[in-house]
Amino acid sequence: MKSTDETFAGRPAAWYLERIAYLEGFVLPARMETLRSRLEQRTRYLTICTENTFHPQNASALVRTVEAFGLQDIHTVENLCRFRPNVHIVRGTDKWVDLHRHATTDDALAELRARGYRIVATLPDSSGSTPLDFDVAGGKFVLFFGTE
Repeated sequence: MKSTDETFAGRPAAWYLERIAYLEGFVLPARMETLRSRLEQRTRYLTICTENTFHPQNASALVRTVEAFGLQDIHTVENLCRFRPNVHIVRGTDKWVDLHRHATTDDALAELRARGYRIVATLPDSSGSTPLDFDVAGGKFVLFFGTE
């Protein structure tokens, strides 16, 4: 948390900072430093958005992959079905990423654009960019995946 003016999941940063300060009393200083350094390495420069992921094992794979790559957020559109990772597959990795649920694709696109993300859709079209020539340095972006 960079600023106490920010809010996360509807709560002010100060709410979290108070609890973190309390819980630090139960963690060895070396462990706390490890946790802080890992959190500082997470990114919001790249995020993903997926639509109507029906199969829990696919939702779980997305959560584990996002967490493994150090991404902080997953956005999901749920106008046909809920994004439901299987707790036995994610094995706690879902606790380290923030899940943002959207009722429609338009809602997701509006929020992501408002946060300054470039929208990158994955489609089989030869007129677009490929992973080899996409300008990653051009600003933060969201990879948008369609339905399964």
